Amino acid sequence: QWFTEINTAGIATALGASNIRIENLKTNSEVLTDKKRIAGFDAEHYKITLSYDITVTMKTIPIKQHVDTEIETWSTTAFGDVPKNLFASGMRTGNAELDRMLESETSKVPGFPLRQLVTTRTTYDKPARTKIERPSSRTMTRETWVTKIQEMNAEPSQFTIPVTYRRADQPDLPKSQQQTLTFDPPAK
Repeated sequence: QWFTEINTAGIATALGASNIRIENLKTNSEVLTDKKRIAGFDAEHYKITLSYDITVTMKTIPIKQHVDTEIETWSTTAFGDVPKNLFASGMRTGNAELDRMLESETSKVPGFPLRQLVTTRTTYDKPARTKIERPSSRTMTRETWVTKIQEMNAEPSQFTIPVTYRRADQPDLPKSQQQTLTFDPPAK
C-alpha cells in the first residue's frame, strides 16, 4: 500500500532538453461534414494532418525520419468544451518546435473525443554502409473508441490517498526501540 507522484512537467522538460529537433512542420485541420452518433452522443468529425522531419541524436549519431500523421477525431461538446491542452496538461517542453507540434495535435478539436483514429507513417534513409535489412518505412495505427460514457457525481474521498499508504520514495521510518536489532548480549 504505497503511492508515488510523477512530475509530468519535469518529464516534458527533459524530453524538450534532449537532442530532438523538429523541422519542416506543416499542419492542417478541417471539420468534416459526416457526423456520427457514438456512445449515445452526437459527434462532430475532425481531421488533423501533420508532416515534419524529426532528428534524434543518439550520442553523436543523428537519426532522421520523416513523419506523416493523420488524426481523425469524432468529438462531442455534450460534456462542455474540454479545455485546450487538457490531454497535454498544458505542458511545455522548452523545445519550441516540439511544443508547436504537440499544440497542433491537442488544441484543434473542441469537446471530448469519443473516437480517435491516429495513423503515423515514418520513413528514413538507410545509412549508406548498413548491412541491416529492414524496411525504410513503417506505419502505425492506433484507434480509441468510447463505447459507454456518463456523467456522475464523484465522492471527494475517491481522490484522496488513504492515510495508511506511504510514498514509495520515502525511506523506511525509524524503528521503535522494541524493533531495533542489537548484537549486545542479553542483560543478566
